[in-house]
Amino acid sequence: MMRRSEKNGMLFLYKPFFILFLFFSLFGLIWLRSSVMTTAYELRSLEETKMAMIKNREMLLAKRAKIMSLEKINASFQGQAKGRKRYAAKGYVFPERSRVVHIKTRSQTTPYKVSLKKSSKR
Repeated sequence: MMRRSEKNGMLFLYKPFFILFLFFSLFGLIWLRSSVMTTAYELRSLEETKMAMIKNREMLLAKRAKIMSLEKINASFQGQAKGRKRYAAKGYVFPERSRVVHIKTRSQTTPYKVSLKKSSKR
């Protein structure tokens, strides 16, 4: 009988320990999964911010190139650019708006339209 009481005493200590262990393990797994999901959402938002910044950078680089090219043209008109004084003597001026022709381009290529002649049946 002595042995049986010792087993009951040990089971009395092990049962709450295992129940607490399972309880904390379950909540630990739930916490780990939620932290992984949170990290994934943060990573996605950072990727979107990165793409927006890249687009913004490309737009700014294009604007800078446009401004720099206009400054070069203006300098060449005034004869201030290095090695371009011969063009200033020709008297370049910016065109009036009424003399500028705008050509619209299509975003997609379309096939050339041709008429097909009906072949005569033999």
